[in-house]
This record gives sequence, structure tokens and C-alpha cells, in this order.
Amino acid sequence: MFDNSENIVISDATAIFAALAGEPRLRLLKRLLAVAPEPVSAGILAESEGIAPSTASFHLAQLERTGLVRSRRVSRSILYSAEPARLGAMVAFLLGDCCGGRPELCAAVLRESTAPPACCAPVEATEQDPSWTS
Repeated sequence: MFDNSENIVISDATAIFAALAGEPRLRLLKRLLAVAPEPVSAGILAESEGIAPSTASFHLAQLERTGLVRSRRVSRSILYSAEPARLGAMVAFLLGDCCGGRPELCAAVLRESTAPPACCAPVEATEQDPSWTS
């Protein structure tokens, strides 16, 4: 399990990269980030990705171990939500020693990481793209 603080250490970063190395986990995390902070059931996530619910639960558990995802039980369902702050801490960790204190060398990285992402615009649910919340 990860250190619950906002600080990322090498072992945390290694676990996060390992968890994100598989396409299903990366896709599940992106789904959750798209609707953050709203929780989504494993069944709905599985259906959206075309995988078995047990497979989705397995991958979500791996993401939860790194702190990128949080789960909570509601009745018979387990709801998952992304932890954007943890992802932000990972980005800060990666950029912490960027370019030996010469920001002009990593200006493109900084520009991309501080620009408001396109995902932050509100998205309306459609019949083809359900709201993902349970």
C-alpha cells in the first residue's frame, strides 16, 4: 500500500508506473478521471470497456493499491473514483528535478502540465455515452 501523504517516493512511482503499464488499467483510470470526482461502479466501468466485471475489479484493485483510485462499498456495489491529487503528486515528483533548475529546458513540459486540459469542459451524457455514474 502507498504512503497516504501527497509525497511520492521512488517506490510509489515504480508501483504507479507498473499499474499504468497495462492498457486496461490506463483506460479505466482515464474513464474515472473523465468523471471525477463522481464514483462509478465496477460493472459500469467493465461494460464501458467491454471486459468482464471481475477483470475490471482486478485492475481497479491494482490502481487502488497505488492511490490513484479509491473505492467504497454502497450496498452490494463497489464504487470507484479517481484521485486526481495523487496523479498530480506523481507529476510533481517527475518534474521535481527537471532540467537541473533550468526551467527554459523543460518549458514545454511545464507548459503542457499547467495548461487547462480540454477534459475540464463539462460533458453532457448521451445515449451512446452514458453518464458512467451508478
